[in-house]
Amino acid sequence: MPTGLYLQFEARWFGVPLNKFSVSMPDESERACAAALEDIRTKNYAQFKNIWEIAPKPAASASEPSSGGGLQGDSNVWLDAYHSALDFDHVTMVAEVLVGSHSVCLWDANSNGEPVRKAFIVRGRKGAAKVSAVTSFTKLEEVILESFAAALDDPSKYKPAFDFHPRVQYPIPSEGEGAIGEHPVFLQFDGAPTDFDMEQKTPLPTTDPLIQFYQRAYLANSGPSLDAVTPMFTPKSAADWKKWIEQNQGTDQDPAKDQQQGKDKDKDKEQAKQRAIRAERAYLGLRYVKFVIHGDPVSLIFVSSEPGKAWNPDLVSYRYVVKSPGSGQFQFANLAYVNGLDQFLDSKLFDIRVLRGAPSSAKPPAAPAKGKKS
Repeated sequence: MPTGLYLQFEARWFGVPLNKFSVSMPDESERACAAALEDIRTKNYAQFKNIWEIAPKPAASASEPSSGGGLQGDSNVWLDAYHSALDFDHVTMVAEVLVGSHSVCLWDANSNGEPVRKAFIVRGRKGAAKVSAVTSFTKLEEVILESFAAALDDPSKYKPAFDFHPRVQYPIPSEGEGAIGEHPVFLQFDGAPTDFDMEQKTPLPTTDPLIQFYQRAYLANSGPSLDAVTPMFTPKSAADWKKWIEQNQGTDQDPAKDQQQGKDKDKDKEQAKQRAIRAERAYLGLRYVKFVIHGDPVSLIFVSSEPGKAWNPDLVSYRYVVKSPGSGQFQFANLAYVNGLDQFLDSKLFDIRVLRGAPSSAKPPAAPAKGKKS
């Protein structure tokens, strides 16, 4: 679902079938991407081996080739995995996104009769371009792919935004160690630093409904019963939470077993219950709201256990809040779930200190570039 986060990047847009996409195009990265797709289609193992670059980290999904033993380094396995999962007789070249010194080549293929969006990473120039997979270890590239995939599923909600000038323009260090490369990618969003204390007895000096919602949850979480907290989660997150509690509390044993063991079991169950309660209270127990990124329908609230503007980055975390399109009610979401955006925000690619309000050291391109909501 759309958030209030945007990616700004330079891109070339194609929208043409692979069989009409000329391999003689002047851009070498485009030629390399098209060549790799054609090698997969024709099962040309020798040519594919020359152009395929093994990802620096193992694949993390069951839909990707195994990372065990020599399989990770075997280009034949990657070719077979792609060829068996997708229909390469009907491939559409979608776009190329420029990322620092490399690019992300996006393409569509059919799977069980339905189009799916995939991507390759293309690195290198001057006759040495190499193609590799987008995996959960290529965090920025995965977010780019997920954004384009969302646009395929729901184009009306994920339209490119033009002439967009939010308050925060964060240059993503796609080249490592703060380097943004020749073609920088920017994470963009609106918002301002805050330091609202959820234990404040008087009304908070804000009309922001998200902060007010978090304070209600925080205060309910501090009460004697957690019954009032559960409806503040989406049904999926509430169900996951209930399941987690049940797993930690354990199940009843045969009553015919030794009574002394039963006493120990009751003690263990109570300790597990208290651990579960502490975990839920910790999720909603961070007292200070530091930043809010509004989205429709998904927003992010960044919270911390310490006051002040010079907060410790290690003590700040965020919560997803989704707004119901019907009732307009807020609920916490994505409990016990990690997506590509989470992996990106929790990596070195995102310096959370930008939320303190420090100005960016780089500026976006002068001409508005097309971006996707993530």
